[in-house]
Amino acid sequence: MNYIARLNNKTFKIGIEEKGGNIYSITLEGKRFEADFLQVGVPPLYSLIIDGISYEVSIDEKDDIYDVAMGEDSFSINVIDEKREKLKALKRSQTPDGIQIISTVMPGKVIKIFPKEGDKIRRDDPVVVVAAMKMENELRSPKDGVVISIKVKEGQTVEGGAVLAVIE
Repeated sequence: MNYIARLNNKTFKIGIEEKGGNIYSITLEGKRFEADFLQVGVPPLYSLIIDGISYEVSIDEKDDIYDVAMGEDSFSINVIDEKREKLKALKRSQTPDGIQIISTVMPGKVIKIFPKEGDKIRRDDPVVVVAAMKMENELRSPKDGVVISIKVKEGQTVEGGAVLAVIE
């Protein structure tokens, strides 16, 4: 499997292939090597052997961020699989053009309205929160633009498909 890793504002391509047992073939920036990787204690403690040199490594992972400690060295590295990175880049590049309508799929109650008419807004900024079926749904802007119209008020009950805001 191929990964993209970011460390200290540098990006690296990593390929990892399981060979069997604890042995992995790793390609890092075109260089290939074998690694023996084994959990040796209560997570997050591991043994890593590369080129006959043994390392005791502590790895703590949360949301694609790996905090790694080896001896007295420690660092945080962001790792994401290459397919997911490509999908994220594709999504970022597909910003809709023209007027965009923010609407709700289900009937509910408008809990919060973030921008005012005429406000500049950025892609993924929250626009409206609608409570439906005991859940709050935050509807976000699909693009950078200007809020040209807010069609609802806080506390208002809306039907499914109702237009809540318009962004240009």
